[in-house]
Amino acid sequence: MPTPPTPPPQASPTPLRTRARSLEQRLASVAMARLPLKLAALFFALVLWLAVSAEEPTEEWVDVRVALIHDSNATLLDSAPPVQALVVGRGRDLLKLYTTLPVLRRAVASDSAGRLTVALRPTDVDLPSNVDARVRDVRPVSIALRVAVTETRRVAVRPAVDLEPDSGYRVLGAPAVDPDSVIVRGARD
Repeated sequence: MPTPPTPPPQASPTPLRTRARSLEQRLASVAMARLPLKLAALFFALVLWLAVSAEEPTEEWVDVRVALIHDSNATLLDSAPPVQALVVGRGRDLLKLYTTLPVLRRAVASDSAGRLTVALRPTDVDLPSNVDARVRDVRPVSIALRVAVTETRRVAVRPAVDLEPDSGYRVLGAPAVDPDSVIVRGARD
């Protein structure tokens, strides 16, 4: 009877595991060798990257404080909506805008009561004096405000009195009023 073929010898799993383990150990030892020097190099590379990126020109949307200039006769019924400006400049200058916000100054006409639409332009935005940058755009391009206009007038006081004197008395002339006029302040309507 023929003899069955003998199976090929199987490789033992231990040498493979030992090779893998020794490869892990070698990689770990290479990574841990001179670790303080590697960490210092990584730190200085990060500092250099931050210094260079601060000098690079960039643009960013920055919040703007809205300061509406209006006559003392006009009263704003709503607060101004949030406004942002697209500012172009060096990174370190743009960082300054987060501590000192730019100001948008715009005059509001007080001659029309009710709803008023104010157009916003990049030239209306004032940047702080220590920032070397420029404003390229503003959003939104216009804001809607409700304005109440008040007026002040001097009004004469006239008595609205009907006098009927008792018997034996008579009224001579119109009654005198003190003060003869008052200042009235209120809505123009």
